[in-house]
Amino acid sequence: MTHPFTPSQLARLIATGLVLWLIAALMIHGVNAVGALRGMAWVAVYLLTFPLGWTFVVTGRIVAGLAPGQILGGVAVMTAAAVMADGVALRLIPWLYGSDPMAGAALLLFGGGAGLAVGYWMNRAG
Repeated sequence: MTHPFTPSQLARLIATGLVLWLIAALMIHGVNAVGALRGMAWVAVYLLTFPLGWTFVVTGRIVAGLAPGQILGGVAVMTAAAVMADGVALRLIPWLYGSDPMAGAALLLFGGGAGLAVGYWMNRAG
């Protein structure tokens, strides 16, 4: 069961989602710079989004002070903020994602999905 957020929790979730998005975008820039999104190396990078997603979910839970039943909803709010920031960045500053902005943006979207999957699992686990 999902419980409503306090205004403070909601603000902290949005802010956390934006900060974590920026961290992820800068990490993707670096991954793109070393060529890890070319060839088959991208598969390993994509798989690494799951443990990274776990750290992002735990961070959001701690920062916003979420109860176990609020995790999935909290991850959804953080992901919504991140995806919106991603859309604006892709339009205005695509170089943020490195030499291949499309590959970087694809990784960020996959990572958002991985974070939602992790949040779902953590919400069920309590």
